[in-house]
Amino acid sequence: MGQARFDHTATVLEDGRVLIAGGHANCALPTTAAVEIYDPASKLFTAAGSMTTPRAAHTATLLLDGRVLITGGSPTNACVPTGQLNTVEIFDPVTGASILLPDRLCSPKSQHGALSLPDGRVLIAGGWSVDGQESATPCADLFDPVTGAIVRLPDMTAARGEFAMVTLPDGRVLLAGGGTLPATLVLQSAETFALSTQTGKF
Repeated sequence: MGQARFDHTATVLEDGRVLIAGGHANCALPTTAAVEIYDPASKLFTAAGSMTTPRAAHTATLLLDGRVLITGGSPTNACVPTGQLNTVEIFDPVTGASILLPDRLCSPKSQHGALSLPDGRVLIAGGWSVDGQESATPCADLFDPVTGAIVRLPDMTAARGEFAMVTLPDGRVLLAGGGTLPATLVLQSAETFALSTQTGKF
């Protein structure tokens, strides 16, 4: 790659290339906002612009129109992870430009989940959130790419960070496992999210 990074994202684009965004470098360097694209045909990485904000442990989800939704994450140095972001931006791989949206997530978060739903909206749930001390959050949002709005959903049944989230054949979403802080409890539980006309329910 063009630079060393971890806790970054890799998103397969419509044309088969891979968008790599953000991440930590090391304790001597700040978190990066840099974006690069890997072309499997040429086997080359090319600089492709930057996000509006340095982020690591964020999410990057491909939208139906080919743009990428980037949410949350941590802007701080890897050795001093003291905060998370509640901001959302959309990166356009055609222009290399990113636009920061006015709406915010239900809480600052990192190591959360984001998944494109069958209708093109994006479910953004859980993660680590700092509120006095770092802990898992149960809050969730729904992003609508048509309106650009972020709608707060009812909370999950359990606060989760670093969990698995997949779409089931019937359109529901399975959220499984994860952990909580500060007790560092590993969860055995799972829950499903069902999309209704406007929002949805866990």
